[in-house]
Amino acid sequence: PLAEILIVAERTDALEHDVRKRFGDIRALQAASDNIASIEESFSAAAKKIPAQSSERMQVLALIDLSIEVRSHADRLRAIISALDLRARALDADLDRIGETRRQWTSRIEAARRRNAPADLLQRIEAVPPRLDALAREVTARRDAVLGVLDRVTRLRGQMSNTLSDASERRNRLIDSLTTAQVEPLWRISPQPDSTHVARTWIAAEWAQLRGYIDRHWPILAFTAG
Repeated sequence: PLAEILIVAERTDALEHDVRKRFGDIRALQAASDNIASIEESFSAAAKKIPAQSSERMQVLALIDLSIEVRSHADRLRAIISALDLRARALDADLDRIGETRRQWTSRIEAARRRNAPADLLQRIEAVPPRLDALAREVTARRDAVLGVLDRVTRLRGQMSNTLSDASERRNRLIDSLTTAQVEPLWRISPQPDSTHVARTWIAAEWAQLRGYIDRHWPILAFTAG
């Protein structure tokens, strides 16, 4: 019936309005991109701070500092990735809704022509498919922009994971070297000037990592304990 087609046309207008309301997220996307650029710069600078020619103890300290800093950057990236992932999924859902609505309109327009719909009504509903096609192109462009930023940030997180892994392995090798290098009897060994600082920094780094894990997974840990 023509009356039903009019009701569906109203719903289609509402769909377009609902989709376009989310187009304002372009500012959030630009903000995310700017944050990623800032993190990239900080991460690159941090990775260059390891003094290759310094003592093993100083390298251990620098590697611990690097791990702490990289983990803080990774935490920021985790929030950005989560938001971008949700946004990309929402845009894909919009495309599915637009596509399904667009397919249904072909048969509706044919039905309106068969029923000799008034010219004004026919003109209105014949304009719906081109509008939906244009909307789909806009949504696709925005979805692709989000995916581009998401690809960039996930690759950056992968680089950080590799850096943390390499830093951990290098740090452990240095600590093994420091703990096995002593060949004097224990009663002749005197503490090195920076050994206490190394130990304190190590403990602080491990505690920060454990505390971050507990903060992120507290609901699951609490449920398991209960």
